[in-house]
Amino acid sequence: MMQAIRGGLAAVAMVLCLGGCGARASATSSAGRREGPAIAHAVRQTLADYIRRDLSAFCADFTPEVAAHLVRVESTCEADLTPAFAPHPGQEEIYAPSERPNGLRISHVRWRGIIAHLTSTWPWPDIRKTVKLRLQRIHGRWLIATPTHVVEERLCNRVFGKLSCRTFYGVRFGVRVPPLIVSMEPNQQ
Repeated sequence: MMQAIRGGLAAVAMVLCLGGCGARASATSSAGRREGPAIAHAVRQTLADYIRRDLSAFCADFTPEVAAHLVRVESTCEADLTPAFAPHPGQEEIYAPSERPNGLRISHVRWRGIIAHLTSTWPWPDIRKTVKLRLQRIHGRWLIATPTHVVEERLCNRVFGKLSCRTFYGVRFGVRVPPLIVSMEPNQQ
């Protein structure tokens, strides 16, 4: 009988320890629980910096290798992005709730050491499209390590037979991204 009780207690102790035994295990798991939100925050902060047109903060949201190639000109990140971040006269920017940082849907967050991966929406060109991002922790901060490009985008349409184009800039993720993207809206009456 005593052996059965000891065996039962050992099984209960083993089940309880699977949830984490000792201060060391719980400290590690609580740090791990904080890592996921920190990774998601890094992506949301990048979008916030872009919307605010904060050049230095936006450039600092990427690993140095990625920041050096955000624009296909060989210079500094901030100098290259100045035309894209300059206000355009008569152009008003309005963002839908899904296009704002808190509107991003972030899922499949996983990390090992200093490398993280996640799936996220990104507002432009299509908020429903998801992108797979890689992040790297450098000096305690999560930075986007996926090849990224700020590209000039032109949205054109024909109004009364005349072609009219609007230029804006967008953030595209991936290795092969053309520096200029032109798209046509359906014919407008």
